[in-house]
Amino acid sequence: YDWVGSLVSNYSIDGLRIDTVKHVQKDFWPGYNKAAGVYCIGEVLDGDPAYTCPYQNVMDGVLNYPIYYPLLNAFKST
Repeated sequence: YDWVGSLVSNYSIDGLRIDTVKHVQKDFWPGYNKAAGVYCIGEVLDGDPAYTCPYQNVMDGVLNYPIYYPLLNAFKST
């Protein structure tokens, strides 16, 4: 995990958005987030809250795709 802390420090990064969080084992993320030392939001591209919500326990935040799809459908033209 040392490399992520170095990147954050060297480039004055304030936060990280991480794509495809669901494709890495969940037990990896707490150590990664701690080493980064900044807010880490993860992308879990899935509309099912039962699948997405558990990632809130291993990331600082997750993108809210479970509400994205219903909102998209609500505002579509018919």
